[in-house]
Amino acid sequence: TAHSDAYERANILHRDLSPNNILFIETDDGGVKGLLIDWDLCRDRTSLEVEGARLRGRTGTWQFISCKLLRNPTARHTLQDDLESSFWVLLYTCLHIIPSSLYTTGHLS
Repeated sequence: TAHSDAYERANILHRDLSPNNILFIETDDGGVKGLLIDWDLCRDRTSLEVEGARLRGRTGTWQFISCKLLRNPTARHTLQDDLESSFWVLLYTCLHIIPSSLYTTGHLS
């Protein structure tokens, strides 16, 4: 995956995973390829290990930020935070794409 390659091969942590930062394109052979975009908040992982990932305020899209970083915006941003963001992106995407027979709140009485 793009995130794994960036982390393992280029030593980069994305720090802003969200559905809006993942694009899907059709390949020439009819398959689908995902692209991870919006790298403005990324940091070199070796510098994060040395100096930490502290910024003034939080990094990323708040709906997909790890619980740890929401509770403490000055905490170090780690790989685990990006992995938790991936979970929130997957959950959000599934809830918005998978059909449901549930009624909207307007149908409740």
